[in-house]
Amino acid sequence: TGGFLFPDYLEGFDYWGQGDLDLVYGDLSPWIAPAFLGQWDVLSGHARWIFGPMTLYRNTDLVNRLFLESPDWRRVAQDPQHLAFDESSFRWNEMRRASVFDIDFPYENMTLIVQRAAQEGRIRAHFETIEVDQIEPGALVRIQPDGRIFDGQREARVMHWGSHVH
Repeated sequence: TGGFLFPDYLEGFDYWGQGDLDLVYGDLSPWIAPAFLGQWDVLSGHARWIFGPMTLYRNTDLVNRLFLESPDWRRVAQDPQHLAFDESSFRWNEMRRASVFDIDFPYENMTLIVQRAAQEGRIRAHFETIEVDQIEPGALVRIQPDGRIFDGQREARVMHWGSHVH
């Protein structure tokens, strides 16, 4: 929705994104390198859904208007409560086990819209888990002097701080 609501601010930019303030950023260079980034219209920081804390959108009319494909967008926009429209309608547990197309969502959310547009070949979407999300008790997350973040042997691009302090 940001690309639709704020076109004047985004003029001249190839991409815009949504991100959380409670992210610790590691080495994003492989993810935002022009050769990689340029392949995609939407890059989600989670392998299964649009990741509210870190998703990038190509600044095109088609991508900026995707949210309008939800028949529910007006109702969601007028609701004073946060409904996770930008992600998965709070259906994360279901989405870990099933295809987005097999879930009965209370309203069409951005994950469903983006996945459908990609399946139809209208956009190119990349879903990849780039975060340190769940830290097991006793596990060690390392932030190296060069800024890279490791969760065990896996290098993560971001650490979502809020998911560890709740």
